[in-house]
Amino acid sequence: MEFRPPISNRATVELIEIANSSTEFWQQAAIDQAKVELEKREISKEYQQSVIDEWFEEEKMLEIAYQKQLLLNETERYTWGEMLGILFASPFIMAGRWYFELSLPELKRQNFKKKFK
Repeated sequence: MEFRPPISNRATVELIEIANSSTEFWQQAAIDQAKVELEKREISKEYQQSVIDEWFEEEKMLEIAYQKQLLLNETERYTWGEMLGILFASPFIMAGRWYFELSLPELKRQNFKKKFK
């Protein structure tokens, strides 16, 4: 089976991603071709695992940064000027024709408790 772009033309990092993925994300033929290509390029299992470990570390750091941002959002408030702008624009906001920064569901989802009030 041929893929576009061909598996053999892909970057090593992309091949590592494909080869260590599941059939939920990639067809089995692509996974098999990626493994063969990595062997041709003499990319060791240890190196592949180190790349995967780096990805997990990056993901952990992003999650930590996201959780910190949620905590900061919890106490963020609108300024008086912003509140006046919302007050005057409220008929348009309620009618759904205009919004101020984020919608109410977005404020709640991003943990802006004071702004949501």
